[in-house]
Amino acid sequence: MDILEKIKSAIVKGKINMTDHADEELANDELLDEDLFYSVLHGEIIEE
Repeated sequence: MDILEKIKSAIVKGKINMTDHADEELANDELLDEDLFYSVLHGEIIEE
């Protein structure tokens, strides 16, 4: 299982811990945790 699949699995299982810094960055961009989780679960990598 690659790292992206591990992250997606953790999101689905609710086993994600956010750092204070990550929470601050989301707030600065006026985003919710749910916005981040949705984009990880449903987004696509367009360039590596």
